[in-house]
Amino acid sequence: MYAPSTSSINSASRKPLRKQIFLIGPVKPQITGSKLPSNGDVLKVLFYNLRFCLLMINDSVQLVAQEIILFWRKARIPTQNEDKIRNKIKKLHEKWASLQKNEHKVSETHRLQENVFTDSFNELFDIAHQNALELMKIEEDREFLKNQRKEGRVGSMIGVDRVLAGKEARKKVCMEREKVRKEKSKNENSGE
Repeated sequence: MYAPSTSSINSASRKPLRKQIFLIGPVKPQITGSKLPSNGDVLKVLFYNLRFCLLMINDSVQLVAQEIILFWRKARIPTQNEDKIRNKIKKLHEKWASLQKNEHKVSETHRLQENVFTDSFNELFDIAHQNALELMKIEEDREFLKNQRKEGRVGSMIGVDRVLAGKEARKKVCMEREKVRKEKSKNENSGE
Protein backbone atom coordinates (compact mmCIF):
# COMPACT_ATOMS: atom_id res chain seq x y z
CA MET A 1 0.00 0.00 0.00
CA TYR A 2 1.27 3.52 -0.87
CA ALA A 3 1.63 6.03 1.94
CA PRO A 4 2.62 9.55 0.96
CA SER A 5 5.52 11.08 2.82
CA THR A 6 4.75 13.72 5.41
CA SER A 7 6.63 16.33 3.42
CA SER A 8 4.36 15.87 0.41
CA ILE A 9 1.26 16.10 2.62
CA ASN A 10 2.48 19.30 4.27
CA SER A 11 3.47 20.98 1.03
CA ALA A 12 0.17 20.07 -0.61
CA SER A 13 -1.94 21.34 2.30
CA ARG A 14 -0.15 24.67 2.69
CA LYS A 15 -1.62 27.69 1.00
CA PRO A 16 0.78 29.52 -1.26
CA LEU A 17 1.96 32.76 0.27
CA ARG A 18 1.04 35.81 -1.74
CA LYS A 19 4.03 37.96 -2.42
CA GLN A 20 1.87 40.80 -3.70
CA ILE A 21 -0.50 42.30 -1.16
CA PHE A 22 -3.68 44.05 -2.31
CA LEU A 23 -2.97 47.79 -2.76
CA ILE A 24 0.43 47.45 -1.02
CA GLY A 25 2.46 45.43 -3.51
CA PRO A 26 5.58 43.48 -2.52
CA VAL A 27 6.47 43.16 1.17
CA LYS A 28 9.78 44.05 2.86
CA PRO A 29 11.56 42.26 5.73
CA GLN A 30 12.62 45.53 7.37
CA ILE A 31 12.48 49.28 7.10
CA THR A 32 15.48 50.66 5.24
CA GLY A 33 16.58 53.99 3.90
CA SER A 34 17.74 57.34 5.12
CA LYS A 35 14.32 58.87 5.71
CA LEU A 36 11.87 58.33 8.53
CA PRO A 37 9.43 55.47 7.78
CA SER A 38 6.41 56.12 5.59
CA ASN A 39 2.95 54.56 5.84
CA GLY A 40 3.87 52.25 2.97
CA ASP A 41 7.06 51.12 4.69
CA VAL A 42 5.11 50.27 7.83
CA LEU A 43 2.50 48.23 5.96
CA LYS A 44 5.07 46.33 3.88
CA VAL A 45 7.01 45.22 6.96
CA LEU A 46 3.81 44.46 8.86
CA PHE A 47 2.64 42.13 6.08
CA TYR A 48 6.06 40.53 5.79
CA ASN A 49 5.79 39.56 9.47
CA LEU A 50 2.21 38.36 9.01
CA ARG A 51 2.67 36.37 5.81
CA PHE A 52 6.25 35.11 5.89
CA CYS A 53 7.14 35.01 9.58
CA LEU A 54 3.59 33.81 10.35
CA LEU A 55 3.25 36.10 13.35
CA MET A 56 -0.09 37.08 14.81
CA ILE A 57 -1.21 40.66 14.24
CA ASN A 58 -0.31 41.89 17.74
CA ASP A 59 3.18 40.38 17.59
CA SER A 60 3.78 41.82 14.15
CA VAL A 61 2.52 45.25 15.23
CA GLN A 62 4.83 45.21 18.24
CA LEU A 63 7.89 44.33 16.13
CA VAL A 64 7.11 47.02 13.58
CA ALA A 65 6.55 49.59 16.34
CA GLN A 66 9.94 48.79 17.86
CA GLU A 67 11.62 49.06 14.46
CA ILE A 68 9.97 52.43 13.80
CA ILE A 69 11.02 53.74 17.21
CA LEU A 70 14.65 52.82 16.44
CA PHE A 71 14.52 54.96 13.28
CA TRP A 72 13.08 57.92 15.17
CA ARG A 73 15.70 57.57 17.92
CA LYS A 74 18.46 57.63 15.31
CA ALA A 75 17.00 60.93 14.15
CA ARG A 76 16.94 62.12 17.79
CA ILE A 77 13.25 62.98 17.63
CA PRO A 78 11.06 62.42 20.72
CA THR A 79 8.26 59.91 20.07
CA GLN A 80 4.84 59.08 21.40
CA ASN A 81 4.23 56.27 23.87
CA GLU A 82 4.67 52.81 22.30
CA ASP A 83 1.00 51.95 22.98
CA LYS A 84 -0.12 54.89 20.84
CA ILE A 85 2.25 53.83 18.08
CA ARG A 86 0.88 50.28 18.11
CA ASN A 87 -2.68 51.62 17.95
CA LYS A 88 -1.75 53.79 14.98
CA ILE A 89 -0.31 50.77 13.15
CA LYS A 90 -3.44 48.73 13.93
CA LYS A 91 -5.67 51.53 12.58
CA LEU A 92 -3.64 51.61 9.37
CA HIS A 93 -4.04 47.83 9.04
CA GLU A 94 -7.79 48.07 9.76
CA LYS A 95 -8.16 50.70 7.03
CA TRP A 96 -6.43 48.34 4.60
CA ALA A 97 -8.64 45.42 5.74
CA SER A 98 -11.84 47.41 5.18
CA LEU A 99 -10.73 48.26 1.64
CA GLN A 100 -9.59 44.70 0.97
CA LYS A 101 -12.99 43.28 1.99
CA ASN A 102 -14.55 45.16 -0.88
CA GLU A 103 -11.72 44.82 -3.39
CA HIS A 104 -14.06 43.55 -6.12
CA LYS A 105 -16.38 46.53 -5.90
CA VAL A 106 -16.28 48.71 -8.96
CA SER A 107 -18.03 51.78 -7.60
CA GLU A 108 -16.40 55.15 -8.12
CA THR A 109 -16.50 55.86 -4.38
CA HIS A 110 -14.62 52.68 -3.52
CA ARG A 111 -11.96 53.35 -6.17
CA LEU A 112 -11.56 56.88 -4.82
CA GLN A 113 -11.06 55.52 -1.28
CA GLU A 114 -8.43 53.08 -2.59
CA ASN A 115 -6.61 55.91 -4.39
CA VAL A 116 -6.62 58.11 -1.29
CA PHE A 117 -5.24 55.19 0.73
CA THR A 118 -2.46 54.36 -1.74
CA ASP A 119 -1.57 58.04 -2.12
CA SER A 120 -0.85 58.14 1.63
CA PHE A 121 1.90 55.49 1.30
CA ASN A 122 4.62 58.08 0.74
CA GLU A 123 3.49 60.21 3.68
CA LEU A 124 5.43 60.13 6.92
CA PHE A 125 4.24 57.62 9.52
CA ASP A 126 4.37 60.38 12.10
CA ILE A 127 4.92 59.21 15.67
CA ALA A 128 6.55 62.39 16.94
CA HIS A 129 5.75 63.50 20.46
CA GLN A 130 3.05 66.16 20.58
CA ASN A 131 5.63 68.76 21.66
CA ALA A 132 8.55 67.33 19.70
CA LEU A 133 9.56 70.62 18.10
CA GLU A 134 9.72 72.32 21.50
CA LEU A 135 11.56 69.41 23.13
CA MET A 136 14.24 69.21 20.44
CA LYS A 137 17.27 71.36 21.18
CA ILE A 138 19.10 71.18 17.85
CA GLU A 139 17.66 73.39 15.12
CA GLU A 140 18.91 71.06 12.37
CA ASP A 141 16.87 68.20 13.87
CA ARG A 142 13.76 70.40 14.01
CA GLU A 143 14.18 71.31 10.35
CA PHE A 144 14.62 67.64 9.44
CA LEU A 145 11.30 66.76 11.11
CA LYS A 146 9.50 69.67 9.43
CA ASN A 147 10.88 68.61 6.04
CA GLN A 148 9.92 64.97 6.58
CA ARG A 149 6.35 66.06 7.26
CA LYS A 150 6.17 67.91 3.93
CA GLU A 151 4.96 66.25 0.74
CA GLY A 152 7.84 64.31 -0.79
CA ARG A 153 9.57 63.99 2.62
CA VAL A 154 12.54 66.19 1.76
CA GLY A 155 15.90 65.49 3.40
CA SER A 156 17.59 62.41 4.77
CA MET A 157 19.57 61.17 7.73
CA ILE A 158 23.28 60.81 7.20
CA GLY A 159 26.02 59.34 9.36
CA VAL A 160 26.74 60.11 12.98
CA ASP A 161 27.12 63.77 13.88
CA ARG A 162 30.70 63.53 15.16
CA VAL A 163 30.76 66.99 16.71
CA LEU A 164 27.61 66.30 18.72
CA ALA A 165 28.81 62.80 19.65
CA GLY A 166 32.07 64.31 20.91
CA LYS A 167 30.25 66.91 22.99
CA GLU A 168 27.99 64.24 24.50
CA ALA A 169 30.99 62.01 25.31
CA ARG A 170 32.82 64.91 27.01
CA LYS A 171 29.69 65.82 28.96
CA LYS A 172 29.34 62.22 30.14
CA VAL A 173 32.99 62.11 31.26
CA CYS A 174 32.57 65.42 33.14
CA MET A 175 29.44 64.14 34.86
CA GLU A 176 31.21 60.95 35.91
CA ARG A 177 34.18 62.93 37.27
CA GLU A 178 31.80 65.19 39.20
CA LYS A 179 30.08 62.15 40.66
CA VAL A 180 33.42 60.66 41.76
CA ARG A 181 34.45 64.00 43.33
CA LYS A 182 31.18 64.22 45.26
CA GLU A 183 31.51 60.65 46.53
CA LYS A 184 35.12 61.24 47.52
CA SER A 185 34.18 64.46 49.32
CA LYS A 186 31.30 62.73 51.04
CA ASN A 187 33.56 59.89 52.20
CA GLU A 188 36.17 62.34 53.50
CA ASN A 189 33.55 64.33 55.42
CA SER A 190 32.00 61.24 56.98
CA GLY A 191 35.44 59.86 57.95
CA GLU A 192 36.41 62.94 60.00
